[in-house]
Amino acid sequence: MEVQLTKEDDKALAETDEVSLTNNAPMFLFDRATYSMDGMQVESIMDPGRASLMKGLLTYSSTMNKQNTFGWILETKDIITYKINKYTKNRKGSITFCIPLTHIFGFAECYNKIVYGRKHQLTLYRSPENKNSITSNDATKFTAKMKIKKLQWIIPKIVPSLEMQNKLLNIFESSKLVQMPFISRQLESYNIPKGNREFTWKLGTKYDKIKYIVVALQSNRDNNYLNAGKFDNCGLEEIYVELNSERYPHDCLKFDFDKFNAVQQYNFAKEFRNSYYESTKDYIFMEEDVYYYYYPLLVFDVSKQNDRIIQSRPDVTIKASFSKSIVQNTKCYCLIMSENIVEIKDNRVKVVSV
Repeated sequence: MEVQLTKEDDKALAETDEVSLTNNAPMFLFDRATYSMDGMQVESIMDPGRASLMKGLLTYSSTMNKQNTFGWILETKDIITYKINKYTKNRKGSITFCIPLTHIFGFAECYNKIVYGRKHQLTLYRSPENKNSITSNDATKFTAKMKIKKLQWIIPKIVPSLEMQNKLLNIFESSKLVQMPFISRQLESYNIPKGNREFTWKLGTKYDKIKYIVVALQSNRDNNYLNAGKFDNCGLEEIYVELNSERYPHDCLKFDFDKFNAVQQYNFAKEFRNSYYESTKDYIFMEEDVYYYYYPLLVFDVSKQNDRIIQSRPDVTIKASFSKSIVQNTKCYCLIMSENIVEIKDNRVKVVSV
């Protein structure tokens, strides 16, 4: 993706303009991203900027910070100076990103084998606003916009040998069922009423085999240059998820992010990666203070469910309480990751739950 960062009047940004890109900026340029196979929708993600941000914060090693091609630069105290030097001073606002599909879709990340003889389609719905991709030290003084100049989708093509091609054709002609399991991602949002000190968010029964739920909060960070790549704690002191009547976590866990007293929540976030990838490898997670100040994500591992929940679609509810009243324009975001399977049989593609 080739983009151009300029002032609102199309003039070049000056080095003194304290404005640059948010973390994960290119994905914030879109309202929705959809991947389809043979015309069948495999995965569709609303607000892919926040969805990929929340997932990436929990699974990318902090050593990858700044060492990538898709605009992944974590927040620090003086990070905007670094970004101005990188994007405005050195590149004059002309920026190229290379975004792996694994960053966006669970299917691309989970299924790493060859997909043979299928038609692939990627649909990106452009956001009418650019402000979630851009951040400024003073939004009343420094503003900007970003234009997409060029967009390419590059897919590796595997050419099988004649012998292997005949074997593959025999598989499909025999009507053998081919299954491709993956963990899908879906993002939901909820506007918390101003003045509330608690809320109950009923997401209903539209999800099947849920494995993980990740919750994050933002106040006044939507389409206003105030850094959509950062999350807020909003005085949150307790939060839990209910699947039917089953509570996660089971125990009441009170915490206080402002006093750096949320060790258990930090551990839940830190442990997510190894659980998600079923791995025991060590990796470098974000520092505890960075988590508290910039990225207070609440992680719920709901993969261990009783038989009653497994046999039906669970009724999902999120309940939270706060130590202070919620300010205006506060949103709660919920990233839901569920087990699904792409099935191919008789040359037809369909997506089913586990």
